[in-house]
Amino acid sequence: MNKNCSLCGNIYYNTVFKGGYVCEDCITYIKHVDLEELTSIAV
Repeated sequence: MNKNCSLCGNIYYNTVFKGGYVCEDCITYIKHVDLEELTSIAV
């Protein structure tokens, strides 16, 4: 697939989502994000 990732711009191993394309690296990163850490930063 020759579309750029909507998050980082990579062109390889992309998956189609409603909002665009997301590469395998970004999907792996998103899966490992600690939601507790993110919510503590936002508060």
